[in-house]
Amino acid sequence: MNETKQVAIKRKRASGKHSRKGCGTCKIRRVKCDETRPICQRCVKFGIKCDGYPPNEPSQRQASPPRRPSNSWSAPLDAAIALLDLPNTYSFDNEDEFQYFSLFRDKTIFQIIPYFDQTPFRTLILQACDISSIRHAVIAIGALDKTCMTVNDQRALCFDRHTVNATSHHQNAIKEYIKAIRIMKEEVASGQPSLRTTLLTCLVIVCFEYFHGNYRLADAQIHNGIALIDNWRRSFPYAHQHPLGFSSPAPDIVEDQLIQVFGQLEVQSLCFAGDPRTPAMHWKLRNEGTAIIRNMPDCFDNIYDAKIYQALILRRLQHWQFCIGANYSPPISREVDAEKEVWGATSCVDHSQLRHLSPESGSSVSDRAAQHRFHLEEFYHWKYCFDNFLEREPAQKNTLATALLVLCFMTTNLHLSTALAGDATIYDQYTKEFVEIVEHCEKTLVLLHKKADQKVVFTFDSGTILPLYFTALSCRVPKIRRRAISVLLAWPRREGVSDSLFAGKSAEWIVGIEEENMEDGYVPGWARVKYVGTSFSLLDRRAELVCNQPILTPDGKSTRERRQTITW
Repeated sequence: MNETKQVAIKRKRASGKHSRKGCGTCKIRRVKCDETRPICQRCVKFGIKCDGYPPNEPSQRQASPPRRPSNSWSAPLDAAIALLDLPNTYSFDNEDEFQYFSLFRDKTIFQIIPYFDQTPFRTLILQACDISSIRHAVIAIGALDKTCMTVNDQRALCFDRHTVNATSHHQNAIKEYIKAIRIMKEEVASGQPSLRTTLLTCLVIVCFEYFHGNYRLADAQIHNGIALIDNWRRSFPYAHQHPLGFSSPAPDIVEDQLIQVFGQLEVQSLCFAGDPRTPAMHWKLRNEGTAIIRNMPDCFDNIYDAKIYQALILRRLQHWQFCIGANYSPPISREVDAEKEVWGATSCVDHSQLRHLSPESGSSVSDRAAQHRFHLEEFYHWKYCFDNFLEREPAQKNTLATALLVLCFMTTNLHLSTALAGDATIYDQYTKEFVEIVEHCEKTLVLLHKKADQKVVFTFDSGTILPLYFTALSCRVPKIRRRAISVLLAWPRREGVSDSLFAGKSAEWIVGIEEENMEDGYVPGWARVKYVGTSFSLLDRRAELVCNQPILTPDGKSTRERRQTITW
């Protein structure tokens, strides 16, 4: 067994053997408590509120077997909320603040991260509300959720065009957010806050701005948080064992959950907002976590482990695609090398070879082919391990968490299989896969909303929007494309950085342009729209789209500029 795997095993054991007599805060944070009474000195040193110690429990409870983590929707909502019950010591300026905070605590925080059991992360956020600035930001998010609940037309998801009550809630959200920002600035001026507090602050700002539609500011906060984490973790000699998004080198200072959330946010940012880093930097980041992936267990311990391994693989893949200029993103002006070689993909993988394959950096055809094969096999090895987990835990097959992981695999595999293709007609070979993606999205949305009290209009995690958008733009079968667009428009929501109505309407425009030149019921390869310029204001729900439409003239192939304004 190599050194990396030994370290990983030690960390798992260390996190599971802390004393049963520890304080409530240390138990939730899964760190060793020093058991000082009446207040734990670890909590005092860490600068957080200690919840104290429970009364002595009967020995029968100690003998009960440990409970396996489950999907957050698999248990009754009231039981899950009880896990987050906190001392009522927060101060509120008025009744509205208390009501918005209660809404966030009892509903919003469950719906914005609905797919996995996130009880430790939810508790982390709520405990951080002892910090005044974070508490007011949370209140602001609760007010935004209340706005969505009271609007007459949820399709618009715009907070300035509705009833008096909705506008009032939105105004309260802005007031609370301004108050939170002001307090944050005062805290910074009075003394350098801890890294943990700074990251939590970044996180609640990202959540508010995502919910509110200001993606530019949200993306800036994501990159600020990632830079802070990167500088901090590189101060440890064993930083390579803890890549971004996977684990923390010092969970007693910054919890694993915080590191993992920022890793997932980086994946979203890379998909939509582009990245200013150089190819050399992307190549270095592409290699982060190689030893961890090579030692990935053949069967995951739980569904959340499957998620963080998938996120690490996806992050490595995206950095590689930035290196070769093949990254996928929604329509946005960018220069991409038009000459790309077509390479076939296969799902027949010898998993035993994965541990010995690690191509070196290079830009030649052979280098790209080897790297392409490497990432395909890495992703298929994850699927092999995940299938083993589902075979061992069949009850997990019909959960939202599994649905999300399978959807991510389906979409990423299709995109990766065609990543080096220079001809859009290659997608004709994957019609069956496009149908499966749309059907899986429909089932996932039905399951998600069936488990909620009402339609979920905002989630922190990516889900169905990007797979449906990718299908609408890439598939050449009109019926399948229209079906994907229909699902985007029929289920209005935001998933992190993506907006389903913007995606649906922009895809509808692009598809309409391409279908003006249909031949025998299909869009010919020469008629595909390659790049689209987008200038939009998500706060105003308005976007300007521009593209060069391919056309045939008596003198041969040419293009003409097309422009469109869309609102939603």
